[in-house]
Formats: sequence, C-alpha cells, structure tokens
Amino acid sequence: MSTNQKSKKLEFLNKVIERYTNAKKVQYSPGGDLEFDFIAHFYLMLEIEATDIAAIEQNIVNVFASPKNHVETKISLLLNEASFTPMELSRLESFAFLDDQTSILRDLQRMRRVCKKSF
Repeated sequence: MSTNQKSKKLEFLNKVIERYTNAKKVQYSPGGDLEFDFIAHFYLMLEIEATDIAAIEQNIVNVFASPKNHVETKISLLLNEASFTPMELSRLESFAFLDDQTSILRDLQRMRRVCKKSF
C-alpha cells in the first residue's frame, strides 16, 4: 500500500469514526430502540448520494469485488482507492447486520491503528 493510499484510508477512517460517534450521540434514545444503518452511513461518508444508495443491489463485499451498476462501480473505486480489504468490509458488514455498534467502532479504531503504524 502506498503512502498516499494509507493517508486516504486514515483520513477516511478518521472521518467515519468521528461522524459515527457523533451520529450515535445525536440519535440516543433512553429505550435504545433506534435503528442505525451503518452501511448506509458508510456509503454516505464515501460521498455517495442518498438517492444512489437505493441503487445498490448487493452486500458491500460484492460491491467491492464485482459491482453490478454505475453506483456500485463508483463505490468499488472509492473503496479500492482507500485500500480497504474484503475482510475489513466483511467484518464491518457483519457487525452492522448484528447491530453491534461497539464492535463496529472497535473495528474502525483497530483499522485506524494499523494504518497509523504502517506509516
């Protein structure tokens, strides 16, 4: 991974962690019954338009590996530019599916630490 790719990934991870943490604070409810779609949030952080997110037909790993339409191709390119791996995306998607917000945040922070160490 080149230094430029590392810095893009680190910048993206910092942005996602900050916004995800802030979004969780804003959406707090005493009953804890709010739904939060992390993958949609992740796509928004990639600067994908909310209307384009509806055009996504597959899970994030398949979007990354074999996009089916122009929106998925755009996302795949952005994920590749930021040097995400299928395993990283799979873990995030699994945690999102389980609605395990703590594990999502821990995994994002782990990826950020690994990225910082590689500089």
